[in-house]
Amino acid sequence: MSTSLTNINEEVENLEPFYLIWFGNSINNDIQQQLRAIINYLLIFDDEEQCLNYIYSLSKDDRIILIVTEKFGEHFVPQIVHLRQIVSIYIYCNSKKNNEQWIKKYKKIKRVIIGRDELIQRIQTDYNQRQTHKLDETLSYEIFNTKNVDNKFLSTGMNDHFINIQILIDCLINMESLSNDKNELMTLCKQQYKNNSNELNIIEEFERGYLSEKSLWWYTRHSFLYRLLNKAIRIQNIDLLLLFRFFIRDIRQQLNLSKSSNSIHVYRAQLMSKEEIELLTKFTGEFISINSFLSTNSNREQTRSSLMSFIPSDDIEKVIFEININHRVDDIKNFSNITSYSYFPGKEEILFMMGSIFRLIHIDRDRDGIWNIQLMLCANKKHQLQSFIQQKKT
Repeated sequence: MSTSLTNINEEVENLEPFYLIWFGNSINNDIQQQLRAIINYLLIFDDEEQCLNYIYSLSKDDRIILIVTEKFGEHFVPQIVHLRQIVSIYIYCNSKKNNEQWIKKYKKIKRVIIGRDELIQRIQTDYNQRQTHKLDETLSYEIFNTKNVDNKFLSTGMNDHFINIQILIDCLINMESLSNDKNELMTLCKQQYKNNSNELNIIEEFERGYLSEKSLWWYTRHSFLYRLLNKAIRIQNIDLLLLFRFFIRDIRQQLNLSKSSNSIHVYRAQLMSKEEIELLTKFTGEFISINSFLSTNSNREQTRSSLMSFIPSDDIEKVIFEININHRVDDIKNFSNITSYSYFPGKEEILFMMGSIFRLIHIDRDRDGIWNIQLMLCANKKHQLQSFIQQKKT
């Protein structure tokens, strides 16, 4: 493995979902710094076996943008291209002509690039689009199978996970944060981004000027807060989530103050594996909990358009979630149109509180190959899950 400065990152756990991996000839520190300013967790490998082992060790819910130099590309790419965690591949070379034919077989290869400036620009554009549309961001959810329970016991691991995440979220919302939580969070973040001046500047800005009434503004900003919080929820990093208590409570309070009171339909575009679609189809009619905050909008055509411009790989499906909310149902988790509170006030966004529970109503596939998944927002206490949640608490 290269002994470059970048691999100091290995001493620190990656708290973000994205990895930027360079495999091949070494690169100078200037390019490293430019790449790290885009995706913080940058690793450089010059040993094929070590690079393969590292990529295979990551979760399918992580996301890797891979740069391979020309010498290794044709042999290396077929070994990893099928992995869910690989989302984009760039071939960095001296001649595009030498790579024109073999790359045609792989949709994940975005481009063959010769110049350094083009490489930086393409990766920046790719990453910005992923942050904006969030299409291949892992959707963290649990399913409750009502057919496999009785009045006293939970009989499946799936149901147990569902109940446990609800209890965890309940604790995070209701536990008072400690006075030092924010300081500890900032210390942790400074260590995570110690070689990333751009992110350190944002951390310093947050540390100096954060106000609870600006929590949604900070959450919607493309920064460390969104990325760290959502991965922490997905992998249930309890220590980190406890440091985020103050932030989660502030978001909940803002959603409560501006909560919607109308019956509405909202939509979310998503990329999901065929395996996930099969699982959701199997449990149509059951309950699904979205563990993270859920971002949606009210424009179906806009949602659909964001999917149509994307060319998925063979194992990935295009999905639109359609969520129905009945305003006559009381005691539902907070959701709100946060457009006026957002860092991007021109972008409409309806945000649901983490841990929102939905009924999985219907799933079908349209003539364009897009899966449509209909959900209905459920009340907190007017469904049969509450008895199981209360039972587990005691």
